[in-house]
Amino acid sequence: MIKDFLKKAARTGLGVARFAAMEVKERFAYNAPTSTQPPNQEAHQSELNEQVLPLVPEISAVKLFKALNSDTPPIILDCRDIHEREAGYIDCSVHIPMDDLSERYTELSPDVAIVVLCLHGMRSAEAASWLKHEKGFPDVRSLEGGIVSWYSDFDQQRIVVMRSEDH
Repeated sequence: MIKDFLKKAARTGLGVARFAAMEVKERFAYNAPTSTQPPNQEAHQSELNEQVLPLVPEISAVKLFKALNSDTPPIILDCRDIHEREAGYIDCSVHIPMDDLSERYTELSPDVAIVVLCLHGMRSAEAASWLKHEKGFPDVRSLEGGIVSWYSDFDQQRIVVMRSEDH
């Protein structure tokens, strides 16, 4: 049963925590005592699949670091809230909070690769999927593990981070 759950989570690309939260919410809503009929698992799974965002590729912090030092660096889109960003950010990133993205996505160029980041990678996956599948940006990725993975892969001396007092 656990293996099946992990396989489902991997197929969705949402990560185990987000998929588990969605599964719990769905099961509570679905198993509400509204009928004496047995649940239709196939119909339920079909509804669940429709709610899952299309997958977008992820990029590791190490690969992003290499890409930033290449001849064609990507745009880094930081979709975190301002209070999260004030704790520190990648200095070349563009800050468009998730709540503002639908109004400000035109500030991004579809001609340049985009890597979206958030704290842990969940909101960035959602934002990247929206940019790619709803707005037609051809080369969009989500930073795997978010800025937390960036910090864990690179110590403070190896990365350039601007603090809130610097901007």
